[in-house]
Amino acid sequence: MKKNYMLFLLSIFFVCAINAQTTLTHSTDPTTIVPGTVSCQAGGITSDNIYYRSFDIATMGVSPFSVLEVSFGVENAIIDPTEPLTIDVVIYSATVDLPGAALTEIARVPVPIVDADAGTIKTVPIVATVTTNYLVSTIEIPVSATAQFSLASNNLGQSAPTYISSAGCSINSPTDMANVGGGFPDVHILMSVRDFVTLSIDDNSLEAISVYPNPTKDFIHINMANPESIEKVELFDITGKNVLSFTNTTKVNISNLSNGIYMLHIKTDKGSINKKVIKN
Repeated sequence: MKKNYMLFLLSIFFVCAINAQTTLTHSTDPTTIVPGTVSCQAGGITSDNIYYRSFDIATMGVSPFSVLEVSFGVENAIIDPTEPLTIDVVIYSATVDLPGAALTEIARVPVPIVDADAGTIKTVPIVATVTTNYLVSTIEIPVSATAQFSLASNNLGQSAPTYISSAGCSINSPTDMANVGGGFPDVHILMSVRDFVTLSIDDNSLEAISVYPNPTKDFIHINMANPESIEKVELFDITGKNVLSFTNTTKVNISNLSNGIYMLHIKTDKGSINKKVIKN
């Protein structure tokens, strides 16, 4: 039986730079969840929904932009464990802004969703470098037979539109949320894109950490003032999968890995930092 899907109300460009971390977000407050997200659904069951945020990285002076993680909020998640839900975080490049942009996919990471995600801000590792004028980040939600799922939003201000598309609701191209149905100008989807992250920013030594050679064919060396402070080193591939993990080391052997782009996560007693690594 074909379902009739409807959009339901569920109950200036901002750039932040801290310790060489750059965060792209359109949200005045990117972490406070206010009930009221709009999604395409039928009887509470989610249909396909794609939410978009577009960033003019050329005008901002941060092009090329090397993405290492995307954060987004989850308002609602009721998932039948026998029919799991996996959504996609995707990074696109574009030469012009939405809604008319032709999008070129750069990286995609599948993200399993569980009930415990409701009411949280999820952070997903994803490695991508965008060299064009615009970076477009999307959260892409498939049709589900049982899942009740929606992204989080708030009405606390945004510097550029939230866009949505959904074949189930006949929204066939990215459309400003303010122009969908009767208009939902106060639905500001929470989504942020970062280049690299320091979990603790109270020590300048994190800024001085470097890796070499990069690109490399075999070994990565970690250069830092106090190598004994390293607690754990992890390497993630472009899909966010952990492919290597070590403790108390400054030398990582990646000779057995396939060529490509990886994210090196270095955890120290002062905090953590991510570094992009290229295997060739």
